[in-house]
Order: sequence, then structure tokens, then C-alpha cells
Amino acid sequence: MLGSSAGLWVQPSRTGPVALIGEEGVIRSDDAMGARLQAVSEVGAWCLPDSDSPGGKTVRTVVLLRPDGSRATLTFDRGVSALRSDREGVYARVEYTEDTSTPDPSPRRQHWIKVPNPSAMQNKKHYLVDELFVRKYPKVPNRWVNGTLAVGSPWHAPPHPSNPGVLCAGLRWALGSEQRYLPRLRALVTGHDPASNREIHHFDLGVGEVLAAAPVEPYIWIALRRAPRASQRNNQSVELLRLDTRTGHLETLVAPNSIDITQQCWPVQRQPDEVDTYVEYQRQRFAALDSYWKDSHDGQPHPLVPGMYAFRSELVGNWPETHLRMSFFHECYPGIRLVKTEPLFDELGRPTPPAHPDIELWEGFNTGQWPPASEAIQATLYL
Repeated sequence: MLGSSAGLWVQPSRTGPVALIGEEGVIRSDDAMGARLQAVSEVGAWCLPDSDSPGGKTVRTVVLLRPDGSRATLTFDRGVSALRSDREGVYARVEYTEDTSTPDPSPRRQHWIKVPNPSAMQNKKHYLVDELFVRKYPKVPNRWVNGTLAVGSPWHAPPHPSNPGVLCAGLRWALGSEQRYLPRLRALVTGHDPASNREIHHFDLGVGEVLAAAPVEPYIWIALRRAPRASQRNNQSVELLRLDTRTGHLETLVAPNSIDITQQCWPVQRQPDEVDTYVEYQRQRFAALDSYWKDSHDGQPHPLVPGMYAFRSELVGNWPETHLRMSFFHECYPGIRLVKTEPLFDELGRPTPPAHPDIELWEGFNTGQWPPASEAIQATLYL
């Protein structure tokens, strides 16, 4: 999703159509013909054909989709690998090869060019890269990923060049979960001086993980999932908060589970054939985690997690609510049965085989992510 003065440009999938959305809904939708939405400007949406297409051909074209439905295709004399935009225009990262007669082990080079507006160039369609070279390097766009700006993780960290934070009330704000509280997720917001990066404000949002944020002076609007642990995030709803950067006052604007989308959902599909065979196969896939490893010395089986015993793999619920329930005892949790569940169908009733719940169990134990015994309910602890 990329915003412009014309509206919100979206592409729902890698090869899907590119749509322009306004306040009243979809304004128009255009077939991108295999191109991927990468940048927007005042003149429209800029797309780059998928370089992963069969044959691995070098991409030398850029497609412009305009708000009025017209389009333009620009071609270059060298390959284009990425597009970015800022207030001054759109830039393309192009590739070129230097003289390979030299012993340079990596003769392939990259630089940036400013992409011309086709309308301003009398609809010229073919361009020479050498005529468009610019020394300005466009900034990495600010994109939210797992609660942080730019490519990153959900963990809190002070602003830095590749993760500049949210600019609001004259400060740069960093949001995320703090690792020192693990295995629980606890979200923090800190405000920093843009020049020195010195921390000015420190606000605790409580249990949860930050999904997204937007500055609306002097507030920061925050989407927060109240998941106490990473393993429980899929079962928790999201709430919308507003943080007053002047006082730290936190206000809930939209409470979890307060929006009913039942009437807007797609209907559950017809029950798939051979449901019983599918779910039993999934149960058997993870039926022997207490004899997972075979010792290379004595050939004896060992459990996936050291200290695990009395393991059970069961099916609970009926389609489409069928879950795989894995439970066991562990020497570190006397008298407590540990339980991990995995859905076997999605919300539309389609089969969704669990990926690696066994490896998740192993990693959770070895990284200290299992919850304490004090959180057990009636001698059962859910992982």
C-alpha cells in the first residue's frame, strides 16, 4: 500500500491488479501485466515487471499507471532492479557492467537515475541511462514491518539511520517490545532528541506488541496487539490507542473485539473431501515427539526436548474448528501438563497444515520462551 494525493494505491498480491482507492472506495483497478507496485508520485503508480519470471530476463522497462486509467511504458538501455520515490520524483536503481578485461572480481555495478515524467518528455519511451545519472541517493522508504519502521524486528531500539522512528512533536519516537521482559511481550515508546538521540520520554504501553503507528500532532496513534507472548499472538485482537506525547496519557480509541466484521466475511467453503484422512495424517506427523532423536552411540530414541515425557498427539474439535493438540509433561514443570495447539483449517475452512510446531517447541525451550509454571491453570500450561 502506497499513498499519494490521488488516493491509496494497493496491490493485493505479487501479480495482482493495482487499484486506486479513495474515500468512497475503489476508484479504478488496472491489470499490471505481471509488474509489481514499487513507488508512487503525483503522476501515478510506478511498477516494475517481476525479474523472477521464467528465463530470468533482465528487466529494462518501467510501467506508469495514471489515476485517469492511462498508462505509459518506459524502457532503458540497462537493467532496472528497484524503484523509489520522494518529494522530488521517482528514482530507479540501474545495473551496468564495467570493462571485464580487468581482474575486478565483481564488475557489476549499480547506480541511481531519476526517472523522467513521460508527459513532460513528449511521451518519449526509450531512455539512455547515462543521460539520467544523478548523484543523489534516495532514502529508504519508511515502511512498517512487525511494529518497527523499515526492515527490522518487533523489538524496541533507539532510532538509528536505517530505522529513524516516528517524527512527532519535534522528537523521533521508537516503538516496540523490549527484550529484557522476555518471555513476556511488553511494549514501550521512547521519544528521542533528533540531534543527539538522547532519550527524552519513556512510556510503557503494557503487555503486547506494536503493529503500526502514525503521528497526528501531538499524538501518536498506535495499533497494539495485547498478546502476552509471541506464541499467543494469533489468538489476540488488536486495539487502537492514542498516546499524548506531552503527558504520556494513553487512551483507547477502539477496544479489542469491539468491531464486528461477521457480515463482511467470506462464507465458509464446502467441507473438503477426505477431511478425516487429512487430520489423522497431521496427527501422526507429530505423534512421536518423545522419541524424536536417535542417539548415534547407542541407537536409542530421545525426546525432541530434553526432559519431555508422556507425550500425546490428539485431534480436538470438528471441521472447520479442528485443532491438533500436542501435550506432555516436563521435568522442569512437575505435575503440570504443557499444551500446544495448532489449527488445521483457516477461517474459510480450507486445510492449513502446521508448518513446524515441533521445531517451535524445541526453539521455545532452548531460548527460554516457555511461560513460568505460575501461569498454569488447573495444572495445564498453554505454550
